[in-house]
Amino acid sequence: MTLAFRLEEGDILPIATTRPELLPACVAAFVHPEDERYRGLAGRRLVVPLFGQSVPILEDPGADPQKGTGVVMCCTFGDTADVAWWYQHELPVIEVMGPDGCLTQAAGKFAGLAAGEARQAVREALSAQA
Repeated sequence: MTLAFRLEEGDILPIATTRPELLPACVAAFVHPEDERYRGLAGRRLVVPLFGQSVPILEDPGADPQKGTGVVMCCTFGDTADVAWWYQHELPVIEVMGPDGCLTQAAGKFAGLAAGEARQAVREALSAQA
């Protein structure tokens, strides 16, 4: 699904994700430094849909311009790329997935839901917000 992140100035920046349940753990967004579509965005900030936290836009050659919209959200921790970016860019940690596979209190009203249930509930909340 493609989500409408907002730049703090109000413009929309679409980001594709298969893991919307990780939005509460979003700590940054990445663009490839040579992707002309996003020239000048590094250093600006985005507001995460539904959860409202402000995150930086950073450049990293690991952001694949051919994948999704070319902008990648970094959530702690959705996959190994998130772990690498967290370490390399010294990003904060938001633990949203507990050892039991359920969302933690960091997920707000979605806390306690298993990952699959949370994915569906977050999708529904995002659709209702649109």
